[in-house]
Amino acid sequence: MSDKTGNYVTIVGSGAKHLNITSDIDMILGSFNNKECQVQLLTSVRHKHVIIIQSFNDTNDNLIELLILIDAVKRSMAASVTVIAPIFPYARQDRRSDSGTPISARVVCDLLNTTNIDRLITVDLHATQIQGFMDNSIGFDHISSSAFLAYHLRNKFRILTNTSICSPDAGGVKRAKKMQKLLGAPSFSLMTKTRVRAGEVESIEVTGDVFGKEVIIVDDMIDTAGTLAAGIEALYEAGAVGVSAVATHGLFSGPAFERLEGVDVYTTNTLRIDNAPSNIHVFDITPLINRVIDKVCNGEHFSDLFHTWTE
Repeated sequence: MSDKTGNYVTIVGSGAKHLNITSDIDMILGSFNNKECQVQLLTSVRHKHVIIIQSFNDTNDNLIELLILIDAVKRSMAASVTVIAPIFPYARQDRRSDSGTPISARVVCDLLNTTNIDRLITVDLHATQIQGFMDNSIGFDHISSSAFLAYHLRNKFRILTNTSICSPDAGGVKRAKKMQKLLGAPSFSLMTKTRVRAGEVESIEVTGDVFGKEVIIVDDMIDTAGTLAAGIEALYEAGAVGVSAVATHGLFSGPAFERLEGVDVYTTNTLRIDNAPSNIHVFDITPLINRVIDKVCNGEHFSDLFHTWTE
């Protein structure tokens, strides 16, 4: 449970109901017969500092629900509104990938800008430049889960003397290097991918010595697991004796579980994960979100969360 102080209240959206966070506000969250979202606050938030927690298992419905929930809170005279999104929707669409494509992450930020929230907090943003899409009047905090994950991983990987931490691409090097430092692993490796199109890889080159080593791939997100499965195969071909994967956000769409059969995967429940097989190990992100809530309520910096985690 979060230890809120002062005049703060939390509201938990339907997308975050899987987290063990209690909503302080009685409300109706549902839909009308034509599938339009329905929101009604049954408890006063007048002059309260409201913290809304919303995740995005049903991305579009949860996004619209968040927008109209913010509107309901603002119209009910809340003193301030902070949104905590454990995962940011449309974050992979942070730039134009081809002619005729949108910058969908920018569209989401534009929508949130119109609501005049005071603060937005998210965990392991896929592309950090998305922070620049928000108006500078809105505080945008990006929380790293690396220390949280490393704390739990140390209980799983007690001996790391023959381990290489692997980044799945050049964009993830900073994240993987940080995990290497937190875990104290002696070796680092990198996969360079040639893509045919999004989610489809033509070839993978492994840089770094992985021969005879246990390899841990560190990424921010697993979706259909097509590129991850191809990367695992490439690492074994390069001589790795074992490969596992760590990712903050486990989407596990379509054939993901089938593609990862027999591979130990460690992730968090920033999204609800249904019917996960035994090789998918899920760490509950609720303690991290509760600590973020505490820091918001007490006006504290988040910097310590980036470097250390203790229960």
